[in-house]
Amino acid sequence: MSRETSKVFVAGSNANLLSKELGTFLTGRYVTMELYPFSFHEFLKLEQVAIKQDTFYAAEGKVLLLSEIQKYLGIGNFPQYIQSDNDNYLLSLYTDIIYKDVVVRNKISNERQLGEMMYYLASNATHRFVYNSVTKAVDVKSPDTIKSYIGFVEDTYLVRQLSII
Repeated sequence: MSRETSKVFVAGSNANLLSKELGTFLTGRYVTMELYPFSFHEFLKLEQVAIKQDTFYAAEGKVLLLSEIQKYLGIGNFPQYIQSDNDNYLLSLYTDIIYKDVVVRNKISNERQLGEMMYYLASNATHRFVYNSVTKAVDVKSPDTIKSYIGFVEDTYLVRQLSII
């Protein structure tokens, strides 16, 4: 990289890796900014659905909210997908992230186990779990492997673990 004045924007799940590599050139001269997918509120704005406080109390408002929540949970919250409504985009995004950013970067030899773990996590997204239960469900020998896999996927922002206090 040239030492001239330049602006560098690193986006996507590779940002974590690249920001560490570029850090040697940019020490003290860069700002890290994480940009997350749409919140439900942002989704409603894009869909041009106005929700007021009294909406929660009216029957038709509740129906509207439930409909929008189901749509939000069903199609996800990635801005490009919401605007394009292209199912191939989501599949391509998921495949690229899993393969390039998890399998290749972390030298995972058993892609099947990773895929099964992702399916398990998606199917049980709102449930508590312990690493041992995922280990048994995915037929992996060690909970440490599952813990590592989840850490790798967390680095790509596909999943996030929530701790119980």
